[in-house]
Amino acid sequence: MTPIRIRSQTMRSIILESNPAGTDDRPFYYDPESFFTRREASQESSEVIPRQRIESDPPEEEREEYVPSIPVEQATPPAPYTPSLQDLVSFYRDHGLVGEEPLAILQTLGAIRKMHFGIESLSGSGKSFTMDILMDLLPEGSVYTMELASTTAEFYNADEINRHPLIYIPELQKAMRTNRELTTEILKNLTEGKPARRKVRNQKEQSIDEFVIWPGKGVMFTLAVENDFKYDDEFSRRVFVLRTDISEEQTQRINHATALRQQGEGPRKTRHYSDLKAHIAYCLAHDEFDYLNPFSAYIAQQIPPTIRSRSYGGYFFNLMNSSAKFHLQDRTRRDLVLYLNLQDAYNISQLYWSQFCEGLLRIPLFATEVLEAFERSQNGRGPNATEVYKLLEDSAPCITYDLTRQTLEQLATAGYLEKDDYHSANPRYIKAERIPDYRREFDWEACWASGLSYMGQNHEDLLEEWVNRQTVNGYPVLKNPIDGKALQLVGQ
Repeated sequence: MTPIRIRSQTMRSIILESNPAGTDDRPFYYDPESFFTRREASQESSEVIPRQRIESDPPEEEREEYVPSIPVEQATPPAPYTPSLQDLVSFYRDHGLVGEEPLAILQTLGAIRKMHFGIESLSGSGKSFTMDILMDLLPEGSVYTMELASTTAEFYNADEINRHPLIYIPELQKAMRTNRELTTEILKNLTEGKPARRKVRNQKEQSIDEFVIWPGKGVMFTLAVENDFKYDDEFSRRVFVLRTDISEEQTQRINHATALRQQGEGPRKTRHYSDLKAHIAYCLAHDEFDYLNPFSAYIAQQIPPTIRSRSYGGYFFNLMNSSAKFHLQDRTRRDLVLYLNLQDAYNISQLYWSQFCEGLLRIPLFATEVLEAFERSQNGRGPNATEVYKLLEDSAPCITYDLTRQTLEQLATAGYLEKDDYHSANPRYIKAERIPDYRREFDWEACWASGLSYMGQNHEDLLEEWVNRQTVNGYPVLKNPIDGKALQLVGQ
């Protein structure tokens, strides 16, 4: 039996809480499928213990070096259920989601590896609804909803927060407006992997209480773009942003689905999804896996080489790792190292590439609509925000004047436009001479060849198993991540 290190501080604190004797030499076992539910039930049946004030942090060696013993065999979830991304899509559809399949898959993959991300779009476009379905999929007791209503309220709940592997902040702009300093402090520290601390004067005890929210948690949030909100530069590098579909076609799909519900033809749950929920709980409870991506060298060459890519590029690779974790029963594994398949790279390239590059290059949500209106302008000196807004009134009436102005500013920052007068209250814009281009067509044959070469040179003993797990007659057959249809992208 090999002791396995749990890297997540949240999981360590939960395990210590559930098994105070866990620091001795006896191995500690737990059932990941029912872990959070058992813990909540245990808390309900036990007496409430008042929070103890702390005067200093736990010794670093105790906090970082605690290594509970978990059997290696528990790193494999129970058979026979093998999940697919189509199961995820079915779950979301059965819970009322219309369209938005890429968003549904990506937010789930982000959650199971406790990544930091937000959903950004117009008010009423489905951000909260999509996130609510994710909450229903995740194990009970795994998400702490942080409202941030006052300067210290959340720190008083530090012990409760530390029991949850995920934090959700609905409507980030409201939290920033109510308490920007506290919100920024908590988010920047946690997303950087540092504890968030606050010392509060206890008038009754005449002492100083120190509250600490430990890192190792995923942070999720929603954000309405109508607000004149700007990310803190450091925070923006530590989170990735997903967007809802605001197209007219998506609106028509939703209106059609609404009409069907009025006729009694709404979504019907075709299954209970207990197997899928157990698998998600397993993935969330297990942080001990490492990942090896045989295709990383090829993929890195496709990422636009901007300075921002040095930090932002990791999100693309981490989501590929999440895909491998979700499909871990179908992946080659040595001990606790999962070897990615070509399907993992294909999944994320299809679902996230455009949004990834837009985030990397700081391309705003309404860039396409505003640039199209910009091109229609007949003003030789370049239009200002007022003129562009007037051109948008017929083609994109949802875009307000404030959004038009914000989008033009963001396009100038991204390098697509240039201002003619930075000091003017209503400057004119002209098209930049050199426009960033992120359009890429992945050459999947070249990608597969690079992976084969890497595995052959570095992991020859696993090469046959790795190839057989993802090929038919020696050639990889990829599947559409949304509908599961087979695609022959690597020629024979």
